Amino acid sequence: MSGNHEAQDLHKIEFILNEHPDVDQALVVSVPTPSEGEKLVAWVVKDINSELSTQELVNFLEDKSDNQVPDHIELTDEFPMTPSGKVQKLKLIELSKDLV
Repeated sequence: MSGNHEAQDLHKIEFILNEHPDVDQALVVSVPTPSEGEKLVAWVVKDINSELSTQELVNFLEDKSDNQVPDHIELTDEFPMTPSGKVQKLKLIELSKDLV
């Protein structure tokens, strides 16, 4: 899903991913690329003991979101957090640059 992305696209994808029963938390970030505009990367913390795969999430999004699928989905054990317990979205964007 390349190109310019509205904030509501990011939030819609996040909302749908967070509805998946094996997702603990999901965040979607927009990553600028030099040649292809912005790309979307979804970061997903799956529930403990879940066998969730990225393909399962792609299929879930295709079914629920009119084919709004991010360019990349990354499964992670946890999000980078600030000392006060907030997600470091800028850190996620930096980490995402290596994925797209």
